[in-house]
Amino acid sequence: MNALIPKIAKLPLACAPLLCLMAVCFLSSVASQALAHAEKFHAAVLCKDKAQEVTVTQDTTRMDCFDDVFVYEVDWSKKWHEGIGQALYYAASERRPNGEQYLPGLILICAHSKRSKPVNLSTCQTHYERAQRAFLHHGIKGQIWFCLNEARRREHCVTKRFGF
Repeated sequence: MNALIPKIAKLPLACAPLLCLMAVCFLSSVASQALAHAEKFHAAVLCKDKAQEVTVTQDTTRMDCFDDVFVYEVDWSKKWHEGIGQALYYAASERRPNGEQYLPGLILICAHSKRSKPVNLSTCQTHYERAQRAFLHHGIKGQIWFCLNEARRREHCVTKRFGF
């Protein structure tokens, strides 16, 4: 029995690099899931009066919400460029009940995940301004909302329409 103790004691040291790698992979997976969950939370509270989580049947992508005119992507302000792309894609992929195309809507959330340091409000405003410049430059007819993390209704957010 005593002959086994030194071998067992050495096992964790030999496996330490592998265990560390596994721990990093697990923690990054958990952190990204927590961030995604928070986006879903914001989508749920900011789209209460809209149809939510509609699956686009052609390719199974998920729109956060839509109304009679707009299809909305809800995203962190730091991901403004990804949000624009998703909103444009959803607007191009789906048709409104009257047969017309949806217009892209983007809801940007000024927030941070628990794993990152707090976001400066001026940084979020810069993200909002960049999204606005992209809409203007490319002549995109749509709408952008800018919401603080505490916002629970779109009425508490700043909004701007483009091309109307």
